[in-house]
Amino acid sequence: AEDEIWEEVVRFQSSLRRMFASFGQGVLFSETVLPSQNNLWQARMDVIPVPKNVELDAEIYFKSSLMEMAEEWGTHTKLIRMSSQKKVKNCIPKGFPY
Repeated sequence: AEDEIWEEVVRFQSSLRRMFASFGQGVLFSETVLPSQNNLWQARMDVIPVPKNVELDAEIYFKSSLMEMAEEWGTHTKLIRMSSQKKVKNCIPKGFPY
């Protein structure tokens, strides 16, 4: 079922990208996973519409900010580069706790 859920998320993101593109905008996705009150983990994806130029430059700013924060807070500072061929799903071992 993991693969089917991931494919549905990808289809949903693609639909949102097309919708925002029709308005001349780009979109950024931010995913957060937090424990709920009953000690179950809950995932939330924020969808942030942005001007197209911001979407194109976002990777540079996020990477720079992550590297700055890693010096102060991080213990795992390695960044894994994603692409259309190498998605996060393919970088995380199957069954790895999220």
